[in-house]
Amino acid sequence: MPLLTQEELTPPEAVRDAARKGVELHEAGKSGDGLKPETVRRANSIAAGEPQSEEWATVEAPAWFARHEGDFERGEDDREGEESPGYVAWLLWGGDTGIPK
Repeated sequence: MPLLTQEELTPPEAVRDAARKGVELHEAGKSGDGLKPETVRRANSIAAGEPQSEEWATVEAPAWFARHEGDFERGEDDREGEESPGYVAWLLWGGDTGIPK
């Protein structure tokens, strides 16, 4: 039996906005060479507001954010026009507002 409701699995607007920005930066060539295609697919799903799986919300996303917390430097790698691949990946996963609580 699922622990989270459909509403809880649906990305909030701020998370969708971050994913949309990440997709735009990816399409502009800012995501680097190591990005997996499934990350872009997931980001498009998040940006579209589609409910995510409970596995993703409770296991995959928390683990990803924990592993990649230091992949970019705030105030440096997130400056407009100078976005780093680490920052773009962070956005693709939903940005700061996407960090599971």
